[in-house]
Amino acid sequence: MDKKDNEAGLQIADLVVTPIGRWAIRKKAHEDWKIIKTKFRKDSKTGQIEGYGLILLPKG
Repeated sequence: MDKKDNEAGLQIADLVVTPIGRWAIRKKAHEDWKIIKTKFRKDSKTGQIEGYGLILLPKG
């Protein structure tokens, strides 16, 4: 889809992806990341989201 179409689904995707991308690159939390982070599936014992609800590729 073209960005000029201004579809609601694209706007929602941008709102979710931006904080995830910033966190993945810098490992620095912003207020928006703290909200998004609560929505991921977590390890029941450790509360860790990496490898459970969030998988970063390439693994290394």
